[in-house]
Order: sequence, then structure tokens, then C-alpha cells
Amino acid sequence: MGGIASTMTRDLDITSPESPNLPSPPVITGDPGSTVGIVLGVVRRKLWLMLALGLAAAAVSVVKNAQVVPVYQSSFRLLVEPVREQKNLSRLTDDAPQGGNPQELDYTTQIEVLLSPETLSPILEQATDRYPEVSYDSVINQLAVNRLGETKILEVRYTHTNPEQVKALLDVVAQGYLEYSLESQRSQLLQGLAFVDERLPRIQERVNVLQQNIQTLQQSYQFLKPDDFALGLFDQTAQITQTRREIQDEFIAQESQYNALLEQAGASAALRQSDAYETLRQEYQVLRQQLAVESARFGPNSPTIQLIQRQQENLAPLLFEEAERVVQDQIAQVMTSMETLAARDQELAATEAALQQQIRAVPGVARSYQELQRELDLAANSLIRFQETKEVLQIQASQNEIPWELITPPTEARRKPGTSPVKAMVTGFIMGAILGLALGYLLEKLANTYYTLDDLKKRVPLPILGAIPLYPELVDAAPEAHVVDLRSPPLATTVAADADALKAQLKTLISPKLNNWQNYVQMENGGGPNPGLAGNSDQTRPSAPPATTAAADHWLMEYDSYGFLEAFRSLHANLETFGLRSLVVTSALPSEGATTVAVHLVQAAAAMGRKVLLVDGQFRRGGTRLSSLLGITVEPGLSDYINEQATLNNITQRLSWESNLFAISSGTEAMDPTRLLSSSRMKELMTRLEKNFDLVVYTMPPLMGLADVSLVAAKTDGVLLVTSLGRRHIVNALDRTLERMQVARVPMIGLVVNQVKNYAVDFYARSA
Repeated sequence: MGGIASTMTRDLDITSPESPNLPSPPVITGDPGSTVGIVLGVVRRKLWLMLALGLAAAAVSVVKNAQVVPVYQSSFRLLVEPVREQKNLSRLTDDAPQGGNPQELDYTTQIEVLLSPETLSPILEQATDRYPEVSYDSVINQLAVNRLGETKILEVRYTHTNPEQVKALLDVVAQGYLEYSLESQRSQLLQGLAFVDERLPRIQERVNVLQQNIQTLQQSYQFLKPDDFALGLFDQTAQITQTRREIQDEFIAQESQYNALLEQAGASAALRQSDAYETLRQEYQVLRQQLAVESARFGPNSPTIQLIQRQQENLAPLLFEEAERVVQDQIAQVMTSMETLAARDQELAATEAALQQQIRAVPGVARSYQELQRELDLAANSLIRFQETKEVLQIQASQNEIPWELITPPTEARRKPGTSPVKAMVTGFIMGAILGLALGYLLEKLANTYYTLDDLKKRVPLPILGAIPLYPELVDAAPEAHVVDLRSPPLATTVAADADALKAQLKTLISPKLNNWQNYVQMENGGGPNPGLAGNSDQTRPSAPPATTAAADHWLMEYDSYGFLEAFRSLHANLETFGLRSLVVTSALPSEGATTVAVHLVQAAAAMGRKVLLVDGQFRRGGTRLSSLLGITVEPGLSDYINEQATLNNITQRLSWESNLFAISSGTEAMDPTRLLSSSRMKELMTRLEKNFDLVVYTMPPLMGLADVSLVAAKTDGVLLVTSLGRRHIVNALDRTLERMQVARVPMIGLVVNQVKNYAVDFYARSA
């Protein structure tokens, strides 16, 4: 022990430079996976449940199929609509669609009517004489009426255990349905006749009213057709316009003549047109000539001249009066003509205005006429249709032809094909398997766990740095049987030889542990005490009863140590890429193998030449202690150093089988672990250890509900989280753990998956 202490004193050099703080690995976004993959995983894991329920359901189906009573069935078919189109009463009304398809039979309603008690009960009463047990309630569940596709055919099918009753009952039902169709047709014809008789008088009255309205409109506007009436109005208006234009021209001429008469030239022209005035003027002119002649011969006092002068004087007033009379007559005549023209123009203007008013009323009159005529045409057509339909209905009512046709009469009842035993067994197995799948999916949802590495990769945002194969022997073995020596085996020429050499070495190392485990089991069962392991690294382990070679060989066949150990070497190789100097190994829940993983991880690191220290931070009760796995002393330990009851050299123990591997146990049981881990002495110790060892690994209790990990991990390079596949409620536990670490800003290095089933580390070694 003194040699080791001196060695420890030289090794723990507090002047060593601190290792740099390393960044956390990149976070991988989770993916829940596809539905197909989830279903296939459930099938693979719950295949036993599916097979069990499938076989049970198949057996039940076969038994039930054997107990089924044979049934018989028969059917008949009815043509319920004519192939060619018939007159439909719905076409009689004015609002019926023109040119559309005839109204089709509502087959759904018709089938419900045929199966109704009002229709079927009277028909079934005809069969009660032969089969008294027949009633509507006993038949309705075995009687089915269906339409054949899109045809006009109804198929009636009846099923019963008595074949004779099937045939007899279908005969009765077929005849009853035919009679029902006849009565239904008669009822429809009578209803149609009543409808027609009710509507005919109203339609006739409507036609008469429309004709009277059209006649009144024609008499009011004096036309036969609106188009001819409009053309006549336009012609009259054009003629009046032309006449008014001529009158206006003539009026202008008369007005010009009137103005001329008021002037001298116009008056002269008018006087020249008067014979009386012209005669007087000529006589006056003759007297003037005579006066001129006589004046040349006689003097002014000549009686002849005086006579001529007196004649002129007498003739001049007459001439003036005649001229005035002629001019006044001409003016009066012109004014009378102008007044006549103006009065005529006013009359024509009034006539033109009346015509224009009639022209403006033409569109309304034409529209009224067209609407009345259209209504008259519709009413007349309806009257004709109703009259024709009445004749057709009267003819059909006088006939006694059944509208429906029995195209396929009921045949002899045949046994209904039942389910074969094989089909029943297969169907039951499939249904049971589906039920097992659903139940298995529900159980897995309730288990809230991960089953495969793929599930973890897709749903957990951490890289998977290692996968540890599952060995059932380690799960049930005593704690000391969980440790396997990882010292490098002798050099071998091939991989197969390397595996054989390692297994030979393991046989020697593990056989004592196997015997210790057997003693442990005997003690639990009431046998002798467990001899235990060595107290510290300076003492040798107590000798155990020798194990037989056969037992060791059997153990090695069940426990493939090569793959198990190689998984930890691969884990250490992955961790080396991060350049870590210290880390915390823990889990989300208890009993996930975090301590076992830490022990084998440090052995792999030490075997590869690194100086490694394993520190037990398990102060809580119920956790796995390093002393139970490595056989080291419990006291003094970490708690003793923090409480200043031991030195670092006292608590540090070197493992006997690996010179580079050191361990510190938890020490004396602590009442307040949180106080110890958060103390300044603990922080100082962690700093010294990281300076003097290549790798320091702390094993801590589970993360759920405890602050221990956060206190220690804050001073390390990160946390290595260990989880187990198939552990119940691990999904929620991992999610909450990662949330806590994110809140505490503790770097997460990655994930180690423990207890992986069907996982091969080295294909060549397994092949060998």
C-alpha cells in the first residue's frame, strides 16, 4: 500500500495544465418514424401475442362454424316498370319540365313500402293456414328486397331453415306483390282521373278569360296583330309629316304675297289683275290723251277741255276707290288663306301627337299581347293534354292488366352455402391477429418505452455513441459477476484466433466470479454466506471454490463476452473523438446499468494506455456502488475526503488487474449528498483530478428528481447518458431529463444504449 501511495503522490501533480472546455456535440433532430415502420416493429415484438389471439380466435370460429344450422333460400324477380316510356301524370301540369327525362321510380321508398307491415302483413296472413308460426316479425329479418343494379327489376329473397316453407312463402309473397301493384295502379288511375276532372274546368275558364282579354286589346287599339298595327301608325305619321311640310311651304308663300301687297309694286301687280280697275284706268288714260290733244287745239277755258277735265275729276275717285277695293280684297284673300293653312297645320300637329303617343304605347301593347297569347297557348296546350290524358286514363281504368311482371318465379329452395371450416379458421386467425396487433400497440403505448436503436435515433435528440448487447446472465447475476477484465490478450494472427485467445483468458478470470455468483444465489435461497471479494487493491481476493471447466465452458457459450467487451472498446473510441478529460455517466431511471457501463468503459480506456480514474458519486441509498462491482473498500471514500476525514492518497485505490485504472469509492454514508457535492472541497478535488488523470469518470445516481448530476456535471466536459431498451416509462423520463439538462445548461455528450437485443459488434468474430 505504501508503494501505491508514493506512486499516487507522484501522479497527483496539481501543476498540470487544465484541459480546455470542450463544446457539446451537435444536436440531432428527432423523427417519430413512419407508420409502417411502427406497425412492423409492433408485429415483430408482439408476434407471440398475435399468434396466441389468432389461434384462439381460429379455434372459436371453427367451433362456431360447426354449430351453425343449415339454412335454405330462394328468390323471385319482378319487373316493376315498363321497358318503354308511358304517359306520366307529372307532365300534365304547366310547371312540369319540358323535354326532360320522365320521373323515375323511387326504388328506395318502394322497397321500404314493400317491406312495411301495412303491405306485407296482409300478404303473410294467406300463409298462416299452412304455417301458423309465420308472422311479420318472424319473416321480416329473413326477407330481403333489392334492386338489381340500375335495372327496373326487384329481387325478393327469403331465407329459412325449412326449404318447403321458403318456396311456399315466396309464392304467396310474389302473388301478393302482383296484386299490390294492380291495386296501386288502380288507385293511381283513379287519383289521376280525379285530378284531371278537377283541373279541366279551371283550365277551360282560363282559356276563355285569356281569349276575352286578347279580343278587348285588339278592339281598343283596332288591330289584329301588333306588328301590322305598328306599321300602320308609322305610315300615317309619315303622311301627316309630309302634309304639314307642304302646308308650311304654302303658308310661307301666302305670307310673302301679303307682304308684297303692302308694298307699291305688289299693289300694282294686284291692280293689274283687276278687270274693273283696268277698265277705269284705261278710260282715265283715254281722257288724259284727249286732254292732251284738245289742249293743243284749245285753250284752258275751252269747254271741251273743261269737260274733259270734269270727266277726269269724276273718274279719278272711282279709280282710287277701285284700286283700294282691289288691294283690300287681295289682302283679305291672302289672310284668309293663311289662317286656313294655320288651322289645318294645327289639326295635323294634334293628329301627329296622337299618333306618336300610340307609337310609344306600341311596345307595351305588343308585350301585353304576346304575354296573353303565350298564356293562351300554354293554357290551350294544357287543355289538350288534360283532355287526351283523361281519355287514356279512362281506357286504362277500364282494363285489368297487372302493371308488374313476374319475370323469374320462385324456385325450389337451395341450401345456402355456409362458411367452410378452413375459411372460418383463417378468418378467425386473421381477426385474432389484428386484435393482437391492436392490443400489442396499446400495451406498447402504455409501456412508454423504446424497443430498437432506430426508435432512439429518430426520437431522441442525442447522438448514440455506443450500443451494449443484452446478456440475460448479467441481468440475473450477482453484482460482482458484472465485471469483465478488459486486459489486452496476447497477439494473434487472425481475428478468429484473437477471439479464441480472449475466451480462453476469460474462462480463467470469470470462473471464480461465476462460483461467487452461485454462492450468492445459495445465500439468497437460505444457503451459506457469500464469501465476497477483496477489501482493497493491496489485498488479494479470497479464494472461491474451484469451478469446473464444464461450468465455465457452458457460461461462455451463453455469454458471448467478445462482443460485449468490443462494444465498450467501440464506445471509448467514439468518445476519444471529443477529446474529453472528464465526464459523468448516469441514467434517467434506476437500474439501467449506468454503473456497469462506467466500469467497463474505464477498463477499455485503461487497456488502451490512458490513465483513468473512476469516482463513485452514489451517495443515495439503493444505487449500485463501485465497491460491490470492483471489490474495493467502501471506506475511506469521497464523502470522507470532502468531510476532511481522509486524504486523496487514502481514498484513491489502484485496481490490481490494470495499472492505469484507479477508483474512488463513495465512502461513509452521507445524510446530505447535495451539500457534499456542491461544496468547495468537491470542486477543488474535481479540478485536481482532471489535472492529474487522462480521463476522470464520475458515476452518479439517476437524473430524475435529483440535483446530484447537475452539480457534478457543471465542472466536467459533459454527461454520458445510459438508457435501456424496453424499459417502461423511459420515453417520458428521457424527455424530462433532457429538458432538465437544457435548463441547467449541462452539455450532453451522447447516449449509450444498454441491453440491445440481436446486436452484433464483430461479424467476423461471430462467424468464427
